Amino acid sequence: MKQLNTVRRKNARIHKILVKGSVLRKWQMETNLEAAEKKRVVFTFDNHSYERLKELARARGGDMAQVLRESLELKRALERQIEDGFNQILVRNSKTNEERILTRGCAI
Repeated sequence: MKQLNTVRRKNARIHKILVKGSVLRKWQMETNLEAAEKKRVVFTFDNHSYERLKELARARGGDMAQVLRESLELKRALERQIEDGFNQILVRNSKTNEERILTRGCAI
């Protein structure tokens, strides 16, 4: 029993040192700031869309949230081009030099 009390006192002292030394406080502040900057969003996907999202995430390292963020960035970039009057995208296969044009009504 004496050993248990010694361990408890030692742990309490370590905790006080961490708090007094502001290591714990700094970590808590950083964690709270990170949490304040992030928002949780819930999406509902049909099975096909969810499987496609998982495939894209797996191909890019497994993070579905990152795939969605990149998709939003791409969508916004395309919207800016549309706002400037552009409505077609030219894509070229660098191996075959085959070109295709994506038109706003079809692909964007």
